[in-house]
Amino acid sequence: MSAGRKNLTGGYTLTETIVYAAIFVVLSVFVTNSIIVTARGLREVRTVRTTNTSAEAAMERMIREIRYSDSINAAQSTLGTSPGILALNSIDPSTGSLQTSTFSLSGSRLVIQKNAGVAYPLTSSSAVITNLVFRNMVASSTGAVRVEMTINGKNFTGTAIMRRSY
Repeated sequence: MSAGRKNLTGGYTLTETIVYAAIFVVLSVFVTNSIIVTARGLREVRTVRTTNTSAEAAMERMIREIRYSDSINAAQSTLGTSPGILALNSIDPSTGSLQTSTFSLSGSRLVIQKNAGVAYPLTSSSAVITNLVFRNMVASSTGAVRVEMTINGKNFTGTAIMRRSY
């Protein structure tokens, strides 16, 4: 061997480079797909959590207001159909004066309005209500209200007796 030539045995061949690149591509595709699937799952979990949280909070508020009301204001209520409106007659605990609490839909959100005041949303903007029905369930002199609500395709129901009605 002459003094000017070097031994070239330390590099990669073209075949080895192609095999390594193919392995890298396969692993990259696998990792990318895993990230996409995880992101979809996380989005679905967030949607379910938002739906449940909004439904529980809204249902709890409606049931509480129904329990502490005297009667249903039939003139302002739309019962038995969707979208329903429920107007309740009660006494404001802080002032002792009569008040009307009205539950209705504003777009696809549940709102509550006290007397002629501002309507406040009870559900988040991502919780879409497609069905809201109020049913008056009267047993002798005791009044009760059944609430049926569908949020993001999931059904929720609740019933409350108007404690001040008897």
